[in-house]
Amino acid sequence: MAICPDCAAQMKNSPDDQNPMKRTILLPSVLTTGILAVVVLAFWGCASIRPDVGSPDPATFSLRLHENGKDVQRIASPAWTPDENVLLRRWTESFGKGGSVSFVTFAPGLVVSSDSFHANFLSDGTLVLNARSARGGKKWTQLVRKRTELDAAVFAAARSKFAGDEISATASSAPAESGAEEAIARYLRESVAPNYGGEWEHCVPFVRIVATDDTDPSDIRAWGEFRVFNYRLEGDTFHFVSGGNHPGLMHLRETDGALAVVFFDPVLDGSEYTPSAKRIFGKHYKAWMALVADDKALEAARLQDLADYAAENNLPAKFAKDYGWDPVPLPPAHPATL
Repeated sequence: MAICPDCAAQMKNSPDDQNPMKRTILLPSVLTTGILAVVVLAFWGCASIRPDVGSPDPATFSLRLHENGKDVQRIASPAWTPDENVLLRRWTESFGKGGSVSFVTFAPGLVVSSDSFHANFLSDGTLVLNARSARGGKKWTQLVRKRTELDAAVFAAARSKFAGDEISATASSAPAESGAEEAIARYLRESVAPNYGGEWEHCVPFVRIVATDDTDPSDIRAWGEFRVFNYRLEGDTFHFVSGGNHPGLMHLRETDGALAVVFFDPVLDGSEYTPSAKRIFGKHYKAWMALVADDKALEAARLQDLADYAAENNLPAKFAKDYGWDPVPLPPAHPATL
């Protein structure tokens, strides 16, 4: 069963008298994307479907510049001139003309994106276009064409938005794992945590990614162990109030220059737990099982998350307490959070 953010209310609450430290396994974050220099795209289009994205507002476009397949510069909302706006609208209206439907493997160069298309300008003069097959539709198709005069004009306009002729690694965007973790934590905090009971004030999501697949920019996938921990702070002690475990597959997409969860496929409860976990994690099942097999890493990592959260938010917390258990001290926060 797959759920979207609006369906998070179906998540099962865990009562206060269960000790989450005994049922939650935490390990340091692991990301095994392995896909930086080469991107393999897979879309649902077919030869009989042509893209029709209309004339999207260029103000919503984002730009990414790559070197050796790595995203090293990013502009969320470029400042286009009036003439460039006209050019871009003409360009998007041309998406249904020319080119051949294909699946290709390529190292991206300069990418112009919106929520309805991703146009990849390659160094060999090829344009790889991934676009919705119909306005507002869910199906995508991929077209490959040699760069036209209109494509070349858009490429020049987009390339001019990046400072200097050289690509600067110092202008790099946040690491992929960081962006995905932040998006998933935000989803857990905003869409899942409110469905748990109790009087809590602080939600400290637990996100550990075991694998990602970013070959389709419109559907970035992250498999992992995801958990919600809600706390009440009394003096210098975090008291666990409610929360639960939500392992599974998160589907993300870039929106307004940042990743966001758009769909969640969770591991099911009861007798369906193992079968659904094997289906969802697939070849990543053993990696996930290894992550959730170390009981000693559980408490250390959860307490570390709490310590970092307290430091980031200037909270006086020094201990964590679960129902029926004695308070335990928090470790020092990581230097980056101080």
